[in-house]
Amino acid sequence: MKLESQKFNSQSQKFNSQSQKFNSQSQKRENQSPKPPTCKDSEAPQTIQTYSDFIQTLSEDERTRFINFCEAQTIHFNPPLVKLQTWLGSIDKVTGLPNYVELYEKFQRSPQEVQIRKQQQQQAQTQRWESDARLSAWLWEWSWFRNYGLTSEWIHLAATETEQQERREFASWAEIHGIGRPETQREEMPPSLIDAMTLTPEQQKQVETLTKRKQQLKSVISYQ
Repeated sequence: MKLESQKFNSQSQKFNSQSQKFNSQSQKRENQSPKPPTCKDSEAPQTIQTYSDFIQTLSEDERTRFINFCEAQTIHFNPPLVKLQTWLGSIDKVTGLPNYVELYEKFQRSPQEVQIRKQQQQQAQTQRWESDARLSAWLWEWSWFRNYGLTSEWIHLAATETEQQERREFASWAEIHGIGRPETQREEMPPSLIDAMTLTPEQQKQVETLTKRKQQLKSVISYQ
């Protein structure tokens, strides 16, 4: 009986000790001043532009296409819109964003706009390579290597990683224009590329060298 009483007293003391520790920690937390918000916590969400500011960021052509798209999307509204651009700038009650935001996302995903952007990218790439001093030489090199299925080998002729990346971009662009494909007709190529492929005396020597390589390659393939 005495042993059980001692055991009980020991457990009671242990409980009191833990209770005091808990109260001490609780008091410490209450006395601490609130932790100031971190920079990340205090960051406000990105501010959405007003419609008048947004529309000025578009080029004249894209602005016209976007307005036409919005008119087509809202033509069946009942009651009809009194002024489209006022509505585009007003806040949607569900999303809390200006109405133009959702419509511009739809506009960018529309098949016609995707195609237009693709064409614009291709035009920008063509302008880039037309102004590149290596255009003529690379056109001939690429045509030869492409014809023999050696596109990867041509890319890896690059002396640096930067040039290798440029060759990849050039190869992608050349594929789009069908350069190096036997079935591609000369008249289908942009005039600027036809001019670029007009041989200079130096390039004629390069073609002769490539022709010799072609004959050697043919001999190796035939032997195998």
